[in-house]
Amino acid sequence: MNISVICIGDELLKGATVNTNLAFIGNELLSIGIIPFNSMTVPDEKNALTGALDYLTPLSDVIITVGGLGPTADDITKNVIAGYFKRCFRKDEKAAENIIDRWNRFGRRVASETLMSQALVPEGAEVIYNKVGTAPGIWMETEKDKLLIMLPGPPVELKPMVSDFVVPRLKEKLKVKLHTELFHVVGLPESLVEGKMLPVISEMKDLSVAYCASPGEVRVFLTSLNKDTIEKMSAEMKRIFPENILLSAHNSLVEEISQLLRKNKLTAATAESCTGGMIAAAITELPGSSDIFKGSIVAYSNEVKENILGVRHETLEKYGAVSSECASEMLDNVCDKSNTETGIAVTGIAGPGGGGQKPVGLVYIAVRFKDRKIVREYNFLGNREMIRQRTVSMAFNLFRSLILNYSI
Repeated sequence: MNISVICIGDELLKGATVNTNLAFIGNELLSIGIIPFNSMTVPDEKNALTGALDYLTPLSDVIITVGGLGPTADDITKNVIAGYFKRCFRKDEKAAENIIDRWNRFGRRVASETLMSQALVPEGAEVIYNKVGTAPGIWMETEKDKLLIMLPGPPVELKPMVSDFVVPRLKEKLKVKLHTELFHVVGLPESLVEGKMLPVISEMKDLSVAYCASPGEVRVFLTSLNKDTIEKMSAEMKRIFPENILLSAHNSLVEEISQLLRKNKLTAATAESCTGGMIAAAITELPGSSDIFKGSIVAYSNEVKENILGVRHETLEKYGAVSSECASEMLDNVCDKSNTETGIAVTGIAGPGGGGQKPVGLVYIAVRFKDRKIVREYNFLGNREMIRQRTVSMAFNLFRSLILNYSI
């Protein structure tokens, strides 16, 4: 199944909006063993979109468009595609009711004709109802056995449509039954993950493997027509990476940590210097995080480290703020102040300046779980943003490893 994606919007080409939708769609399709073979970004302009359709339609079984379904003048997607495939419009009553209902929630009296135009869909098309917005998505099969899927641009509206409707329906349309499995391998770089797997996968000719790397994690997608191959490789993955695979493919690293803390009926606290609260932010993004998270102290300056967090003046004078000794005291003190037995502390030099005698990228991470504490030194490469992201990822990986190995 050849799938192309057309992202529509002047804001994408100008760089005013980061195209996170394309990454999300790619990841969701990969979960069912499909990799889009082409993507294009075009402005809100009829000829540009028509040209993209001219090029991609002969090559594609499915074209997914993103954006341009709203009520404003630059939302041209639906009209251009309907004209391209010579379709008239019909009014979808359920979509119209949804628009009116959402409009009324904001205290408006009458929905305008322009707003209600979002309920018009091409003849023969199926509506993908919008759970959080007004513009519905559209699933339209053409006479030439092509499929057009039109999705709204706001990620909060697009994501549930893709996960709950588009991907399951595309999986049903696959002409062959694909068996897939997803693994999150944490704490290892992509090159090392691939290197450890190569001796095994080279013997499995009917297995397809795709890697998707992010700081601190590599997602590994296994795909095969043979169910036994997937089961065999899944067992091999657990053998090769006994401590690096998340317990559930549906979890993120932070979600797994939160579940482990709940299982142990414990809470955590964090003390952060170079990451400036990024660790706490990642934890509190999860719904219900108040059950497992007490709070954080962002101790960016030495003054705050000493006067608020309680790091001894002698420690800062003798070893410096970027040291294992400082990280250790930051951890102990934030746990004591928060009345918790577990926590994370980080201190380091993210750059680009300020290294002095200690290099940019030098980071100390301390983690604690009950009566066990680990303090590690790292030298991360990259720019300021990369160093901070890698610090967060490594802190979570080290913390998870300590929890899992606590009873060993």
